[in-house]
Amino acid sequence: MSLTYPKLDILWGITGSPYRGLFFLSPILLLAIPGFVYLWQERRYRLEALLSFLAVLGFLAFNSSSSMWWGGFAVGPRYLIPMVPFLAWPLIMFLERHGRSWWGKALFGGLAALSFVLVWGLTLAGQSYPEEIWSFPWRDYALPHLVRGDLARNFGMAAGLPGWWSLAPLAAMVLVIVIGWQVLVRRANVAAAAEKQTRTL
Repeated sequence: MSLTYPKLDILWGITGSPYRGLFFLSPILLLAIPGFVYLWQERRYRLEALLSFLAVLGFLAFNSSSSMWWGGFAVGPRYLIPMVPFLAWPLIMFLERHGRSWWGKALFGGLAALSFVLVWGLTLAGQSYPEEIWSFPWRDYALPHLVRGDLARNFGMAAGLPGWWSLAPLAAMVLVIVIGWQVLVRRANVAAAAEKQTRTL
């Protein structure tokens, strides 16, 4: 319907631009690039790596061929949402290789935090998704709304909490999930260490 052929300016628009760039809003996904390399080096994952890489290329080619590539009122390039899982799982290989080093933890944690702030900032600001007119939605749309405390309607507001206080239930839920995840990981590590010790004996 709206497809022509891939164009470099549109490719930049959906990947690196502050307007609708996936890697601008979620820079942690850039670590999928070395992740794909590491997956290819692991022979047992080559088929999955190739399939995922071709899926990413296919989505990028498809969206960069569209005459309505920006997707209307949106946070980021919404037509690329089905592509994200194919970029997300190679991050595991980055963590496998570098997750124990200080710089690997710092890089992964820093990019994850930045991605969190950029995506959630746009998602929580105002009462609608950023309009098409903003060339830099985070700066021109999200930031002014966030500074004023004009946040998207949420459960906290329904409970009578004003402005930033309305995010308290969301923050509590995220905290419970993070703590629960940490507990599960520690239990799994303890169980793995105990199993290893039992095998040694």
